[in-house]
Amino acid sequence: MGWPGEKVLVRVIDTLEKGIGGALRPWQTRRVGKANAEVRMQERLLLEQVELDIADLKAGRKKLDVNGKLIACDVSSPMLLEGPKPAKVKRIEHKPAESLEFAQAAHEAAQAQEMQQAVNLKKIALYAEEEAEELDQQFEGLEAGGTNRQPDLDADWFAKWRTGAQEVSKDEMQRLWGKLLAGEVATPGSYSMHTIEFLSRMSSADAAALAHVAPFVTSIGIIKVTDKDFKNLGLTFSHLLYLDDLGLINGTNAIEGITWTLGQIEQENGRSVSTLDVGRDALVFFHSEGGERQSKLKFNVYTLTRVGREVLTLASFPIHPEYLKLICDLGISQEVEEVQIGTFSPDRTQVHSLRTIAKKPVPN
Repeated sequence: MGWPGEKVLVRVIDTLEKGIGGALRPWQTRRVGKANAEVRMQERLLLEQVELDIADLKAGRKKLDVNGKLIACDVSSPMLLEGPKPAKVKRIEHKPAESLEFAQAAHEAAQAQEMQQAVNLKKIALYAEEEAEELDQQFEGLEAGGTNRQPDLDADWFAKWRTGAQEVSKDEMQRLWGKLLAGEVATPGSYSMHTIEFLSRMSSADAAALAHVAPFVTSIGIIKVTDKDFKNLGLTFSHLLYLDDLGLINGTNAIEGITWTLGQIEQENGRSVSTLDVGRDALVFFHSEGGERQSKLKFNVYTLTRVGREVLTLASFPIHPEYLKLICDLGISQEVEEVQIGTFSPDRTQVHSLRTIAKKPVPN
């Protein structure tokens, strides 16, 4: 079988089994290669019950017996918090028992934490499998163009991923961590350790800000339109400043942003084009024939940092349709005759299903 892709799902499952197999084994209900939506649903239901048990353990409704099994506490005979006042000379006799109780409580708290970390990893593993299946579907039918396999996942990268992933308990964040692993397994080097560090400290407010700005992101950054247009689209300068403070974008300190010139490719028919990535789609700008300006398609942008680019690829939001029209208008105003949009192949080397979405008006 050729590359690219080479069954991302199999490689993800193999990576998880080798890297955290022990943590997942209590809830591993299938063999490698037999992942499917129905089985994943069964596993999620099982994990929900485990989380209920963890909550009972933390609340004191259950405890671990000498064999490490979780059992219900005897609520009919609760532990006395205050008993008869002992004689002064006997007071020291209570300390060993109290120490054992504290030790047991500490042990159970540690066990609860380890159980929660394992559950977090398992949930993220399920999301990683789902993302890998989607990537496999995208790669299906794509001509390999060679048999060179992707390099193995970096061990240090995976160790850092695991350390961060096991602490993530919110569902929307677990989905991002699953996509992060699947994407890195599919194409090692796609996501840096700095991106793992950023995700490890990302708050819900940060995630909400990213989701709000993501529909305005292109391959060269956030293309600047008028403040009025941004406001009408629901994007304010404060949103951009927030991402700048997070270290995800640059250029907010410049009035017009940073000027970016798109390169051009000359086609066989002599017509030159420029391309711009907008999510999974590509904009193709067809320049006017002749003229000095055809190679100078420029936009003012708020550029993305490397971490910003990598994090925002995880968001997977489609480009805002009205914003897309404004970008086309900016191109048409710079001697672009026609703008087409098409869908990228998974390896982003081909564009298919091209269709025209804007044309330069024909003069009367």
